[in-house]
Amino acid sequence: MLTNNQNKNQKKPLVTNFIRNLLPFGVRSQQGSTLPMAIGLGSAMMIVGAVAVMKGGQENTNTISSEQTKQAMAAAEGGITNIQAFLAENPALAMIDSSDWEKIVEEPTTKTEDIVKKGNLDLEKKINDKTPTSSNNNNDENSLICKDSPVGANSAKPTSTSSTVSPLGDEFSADEIKTGLESVVGIKLDSSSSDAKPEWVSMGNNQYYKFIGYTRNSNNDGGQVIIQGKKGDAVAQLVADLKGTYQVNGGTSSSSSSPTMVDGSSEGAPVLWVTDSKNNSFGNNNFDGIVKISQASCTFEGEKPTQSKNFEQTTNKLSLLLTKEVMPSVPTPLVTPKKIGAINSPKGNSTLTFPLDATNDPKDSEGRYYYEVSSIDLSGKTTVNIEKNVVFYLTGNMTMSGNPDFVTKNGSKLEIYGGNGTTNITLNGKATAGANIFIHAPNAHIGVNGGGSSNPNIAGSIWAKSWGLSDSNSGILIGKPGTYGDYIVGENRQVPETSTPSNPVTTYDNVGQMSRVTRQAVK
Repeated sequence: MLTNNQNKNQKKPLVTNFIRNLLPFGVRSQQGSTLPMAIGLGSAMMIVGAVAVMKGGQENTNTISSEQTKQAMAAAEGGITNIQAFLAENPALAMIDSSDWEKIVEEPTTKTEDIVKKGNLDLEKKINDKTPTSSNNNNDENSLICKDSPVGANSAKPTSTSSTVSPLGDEFSADEIKTGLESVVGIKLDSSSSDAKPEWVSMGNNQYYKFIGYTRNSNNDGGQVIIQGKKGDAVAQLVADLKGTYQVNGGTSSSSSSPTMVDGSSEGAPVLWVTDSKNNSFGNNNFDGIVKISQASCTFEGEKPTQSKNFEQTTNKLSLLLTKEVMPSVPTPLVTPKKIGAINSPKGNSTLTFPLDATNDPKDSEGRYYYEVSSIDLSGKTTVNIEKNVVFYLTGNMTMSGNPDFVTKNGSKLEIYGGNGTTNITLNGKATAGANIFIHAPNAHIGVNGGGSSNPNIAGSIWAKSWGLSDSNSGILIGKPGTYGDYIVGENRQVPETSTPSNPVTTYDNVGQMSRVTRQAVK
């Protein structure tokens, strides 16, 4: 029984035992001493109060800590929601690890395109397999345009934001991606090291989240993201598996070495087309239209016309076309031309008229009259009236000096084709060739010096080996070229078909959707 009583006393609280032990003092107080009892009771009350305060403080601390941990986790959840939305808007980023995201922030001008283009190896391969190649081979007329050509350059090569080179497609913006990585994901440059690293992103109310990392999984159907949240001293971490798959569909391409040729006669002809890229002199000559220079190798070593000097009066802009297109040879006459020898200026102010004999001279089914001319040498004030459509096949050179003029009437045209022996064509003084004039002499050097009363001096088109005779800027030397089909040599112009290829479309499924999440307190 003594043992049981002792055990019971041991189980009673410390304060109760303490008070119980004070009772003898209370008994003795009846014998004349109350002070010890008062001291004992006061001490007991102090101990009870201290214990209560300690217990209440611990409970309060635990409550605050638990609440901050909950709010820290809420911050982490808010952070992952923001990042999910960001990836949904920029799904290709979900196809690469966050280490590449940091590189975009570090060097956006040099890294962004490469990284986004890369996506991942499988995606890049699919895009390369699907990318239309017609703009890079002979199946597209744009393939004839040299890459440095001011005219047609944009259509000859894809832009850096094209879906043919970027899985983000045409809407991709490097600046917007970088801004989002900084503001939403929190990846920012470290000013001391120039390295990008995640920082805490404020959500207000003293809550923050921090992106720790994103790693694409081995199955290539998603990735794992780690986000931390913070409230006060409490930090919570959220680890989530995010879905994200892609597929590349569509896209037309052709690698055929035999181009599909189509009619190019309706296209606008150049005012000047030359094939020698080394021996041209454009000076201050003005042209109203496209100047076309051909080189199969796209190597242009000589002088080229410039917008500021040679096209300032033109209605066309970006008027230099560098191309691999081969200039066609002189066409075979559709009927046998009438040989008339040289065309020279008669004495005095005189007029020559063509056709010479509209009834009997040879003409084709289109009503064009054909003449073989050994040379043309006009001077003074000679006027050559062209009253029907006339074609000269020139075997020698052509010179116009003084004030001679070709005048086409009633919409008629004059076409001059120079053969192998035509190596020089010169218009000096105030010589003009009027309207609807076409000169095609693939072996000739052609130039215009001075300026006549008409503007342009020649309304039509000149195709030759090279250009240059003077530094004249008296007015537009050549303009109003018409179309290729206006001239015999251009009627049957064939060019590779210009297609509008169908670019591959990269589609993304379930990007950013959570499939599994783990929540844990960090501290």
